[in-house]
Order: sequence, then structure tokens, then C-alpha cells
Amino acid sequence: MEQVNVNSIENILTQLKEFVAGETVMGKPYTTGSTTIIPIHAIKLGFGSGGKVKRNGGGGGAVVTPVGLILIRDGSVTVKTLQPSNIDGILNKLPKILDKLLVFLVKLPKILEKLHKINPKKQPDEK
Repeated sequence: MEQVNVNSIENILTQLKEFVAGETVMGKPYTTGSTTIIPIHAIKLGFGSGGKVKRNGGGGGAVVTPVGLILIRDGSVTVKTLQPSNIDGILNKLPKILDKLLVFLVKLPKILEKLHKINPKKQPDEK
């Protein structure tokens, strides 16, 4: 690996270390009245580096997601987790629900035809 690539990786790792070491996982405390709130985050990091002679590159990314709060009130400490909302669960299931609905709608004419054969009803114009 070329020296430029090694330097790129070391630079990225140093910046990621500074990012995580700061007020990222345990966020900046906020105080209102007698209550202090400290946010807690989950951090996902990714990076890469590569290249050929005189063509090097690299990059990285991070996702910070709030996962909880530490509440300090009147000398008492409470940890609250932040659960994904119900809408998140529904949105994640929506593609499967739509697929099942589409399959049902495709089969519906055959289902109705079978039901009509089992229990035929006279049409309004039939006597």
C-alpha cells in the first residue's frame, strides 16, 4: 500500500476517534429547572480507502441515532430508552403488506367465481 493511502487511513481514523470521543455518544447535558437531560446516541461508522498508482481516494460516513436519555432530577437518576415509533414499524412492514395485497387482488376474480359456484344468487333480471 502506498504511503498516501496509509496517511489517508490514519487521517480518517484520527478524525473518527475525535468525533466519537467528543459529546457524541453521551450528548451535551441540558438543564431546565431542577432537571438535567443527557442524550445518549448510537453511532455507526464506516470508511474506506483505496486506489492505484497516483490515484488514491477514501471516504467515510457516520450515522448518529438517539437511543435514550439520562434524566437527573432531585438527586435521582433515570435512564429512558427511546423506542422506535409505531409508524416506523408500519413503514418497515409496508412493502410486504402491499405485496400480499397485490397477490390477493390478482386471485380475487377466481375466488369470487368459486364462491358464486358454491352459492349462486339470481341476478336482478333473472326470475
